[in-house]
Amino acid sequence: MELVDLSDFSTEFTWALDAGTLFEGLTPGPGYGAGSKITTDRFRAIHPLPFPNGDLLIKDHSSPAVRVSACGERIWGNPRIFHHSSEFGPEGDIWIPAIKIPASVPWSGGDLTDDSIVRLTPQGEIKEEYSVSRLLLENGYEWLLSGMGGEKDSDPIHMNDIQPVMTEGTAWRRGDLLVSIRHRSAVFLFRPSTGKILWLKTGPWVFQHDIDIVGDGQVVIFDNAMNPKLMPVPEGRFNRVLHVDLGSNAVEAYQPEAFAAAEIRTVHEGLADQMPDGRILVEEENFGRIIVLNADGSVAAEYINGADDGMVYRLGWSRYMSQAEGDALRAALEAVSCDE
Repeated sequence: MELVDLSDFSTEFTWALDAGTLFEGLTPGPGYGAGSKITTDRFRAIHPLPFPNGDLLIKDHSSPAVRVSACGERIWGNPRIFHHSSEFGPEGDIWIPAIKIPASVPWSGGDLTDDSIVRLTPQGEIKEEYSVSRLLLENGYEWLLSGMGGEKDSDPIHMNDIQPVMTEGTAWRRGDLLVSIRHRSAVFLFRPSTGKILWLKTGPWVFQHDIDIVGDGQVVIFDNAMNPKLMPVPEGRFNRVLHVDLGSNAVEAYQPEAFAAAEIRTVHEGLADQMPDGRILVEEENFGRIIVLNADGSVAAEYINGADDGMVYRLGWSRYMSQAEGDALRAALEAVSCDE
């Protein structure tokens, strides 16, 4: 795991992660296969979350979560099954998708993959949990949960991002959550204090990943714009970044010609972060590429996750940090001594 300076792609710090040791005694979820265990050669740290002191929260898809020190030692492990994004909320707790077992909703299609929104403390304790399927039912969205797929659809939600609202606004309140559910091509605004879904929209994005706040009532969504059920990918289809106004529901694509010219087309996963200077960083996860686009759509920088063996390896939801955030983390890491 590396902290990389985007100005020259130099590695500022490396966390040495022995996943086999760090996850010892913790059992992965169904996505790993029955009877399997987490090993270093198979583990992908998905959307690692750095703490201010240089610790990391790490997990794979369908795995427990572990807090690791800058020296690579396990501080704690939570045995629940987590996946996809990890983000700090305004109170310093962590909002993270999990799978609720057993499911909170009876399901005729077999074992329902019941995604839940979890608030995890920095000490690894679950403080709050909300079943997404239960939220949809209780907020009048039964049609979205059960009316858009076949009877054997056991994964109708597939939540892949939780984005906490950090400041008060006219469209939301501090502590609200923006949530992305891929298998319904939908995003919604949820208020944990009331249990209410305040806003929900399906499409025009298709199997999206990643929702980020860029202003009061303004978000950007990484639109994969393709459904793996319709393979091969149609000619001329590329990923998009969509700007969405929650007040008017207006949707506008950011530089679609640039995405086509750069042939950005990850079918699964992927993310985009808008940078303070107007540029946008895109992770094309399936092809191991990070690309930075200028405001005019030209390519500012490109990184390929290649290795000495000549192979290009998939990424794991890279996290963009501002200059100030990166400098603070680097300073904390420089103060760490792992020789004691």
